[in-house]
Amino acid sequence: MEICSLASGSGGNCTFVSSGGTNILIDAGISLRCIKSALRSLNKSMEDISAILITHEHSDHTKALRMISKYYNTPVFATSGAKTVISYYYPELSGAIGSFEAGDGLNVGSFDIHSFPTPHDASSVGFRINDSEKSFFIATDMGFVTKNIYRNSLGADFAMIESNHDIEMLMSGPYPYYLKQRILSEKGHLSNADCARLVSALAKEGTRRFLLAHLSKENNTPSLAYNEVSRALEENGFSVGNDVYLDVAPGDDMTARYII
Repeated sequence: MEICSLASGSGGNCTFVSSGGTNILIDAGISLRCIKSALRSLNKSMEDISAILITHEHSDHTKALRMISKYYNTPVFATSGAKTVISYYYPELSGAIGSFEAGDGLNVGSFDIHSFPTPHDASSVGFRINDSEKSFFIATDMGFVTKNIYRNSLGADFAMIESNHDIEMLMSGPYPYYLKQRILSEKGHLSNADCARLVSALAKEGTRRFLLAHLSKENNTPSLAYNEVSRALEENGFSVGNDVYLDVAPGDDMTARYII
């Protein structure tokens, strides 16, 4: 299975997953031009994409959908709640999006995909994606880690997990109070500290590859996120770089490629 973070963060999110001739995108929150450019670097094109899975309706996850719908017949799937919101603002997309409910399974080519709800101020889901040999877990845009999220993460070979903000940096930063409270709420975003706890728990259960995702430009840095999670792993007896692999997804319009 090949996993490529094409963009990750508040400016836009898009992840490419490929196995056995099946290629999917998770989210399309950057411009179509940037998606096509990133795919070219992987020797792929939009014509090679089997489906697009949308985690939720926020623009940093859906930005390219109108242009994709205009020029391509790529199947797009979102929860019924996300589809309703997207279709309200862009009625022309209503017929282009297939819907499912959080918790439903999807089969796309080589992939057996299971969705699960994530606590966010949107109709948000994460995905567990399995091929015949490996499994990939992706969960961003969540205020906290529910028991259901944890159950879906267990045993994944590769986990891409939100590490959105450093709490001290957020609290001392320029955001207005109401926005800080939204981010810190149970329907907001996962902090570095919360991410570190989940990563450490999954490492104990056998996951060995982790990618920290959806970092805030204003309230986090790659080094802060990496160091906090790395420290937690070390405290739990794991040597980063030897026992476990840890990386931070690059920000907007960049490509990070992983093979599992």
